[in-house]
Amino acid sequence: MRNSDAIVCMGALKFPMEVGAKHSYDKLPNSSGRSTFAGNCEVKGAEKVTVGAGTFDAVRIECSGFYNRVFDGNWSGKFVETLWYAPSISRPVKSQYTDFNASGAVFDKNQTELVEFTPGK
Repeated sequence: MRNSDAIVCMGALKFPMEVGAKHSYDKLPNSSGRSTFAGNCEVKGAEKVTVGAGTFDAVRIECSGFYNRVFDGNWSGKFVETLWYAPSISRPVKSQYTDFNASGAVFDKNQTELVEFTPGK
C-alpha cells in the first residue's frame, strides 16, 4: 500500500485449491496502491477454458467483498470477481471483475484473458 504499513495477503489464490475450499482476505492493495480489498473466495470447480493463448484445464474461483479507496478521497463499494487458474502454467488465464459504487450501481466491469504464453526452457 502506498505510504502504508498495511499487511499484504494472498488475495483470491490460496493453495492447495480443492473444490469447495473457502478463504478470506483483508487489506489487499490494488495495483495503484490507492485502494484496499477485503473478500471471501470459494473454489467452485474445474473446467476447460479457451482464451487467446489456448485451451487450459482450470480451477474456477469466485470471490466477493468490499473495496475501500483510501487515497484521493475516501469511498467504498462492493465487488465480485471470478478467476480461472490453470495449474499447468501456474497462473490465471482469465478473470472477470465488476465493482459497484456505494449506491449499488455498476462502476467498473472488465475481463482479462491470457493471449499468449511461451513455456520456459
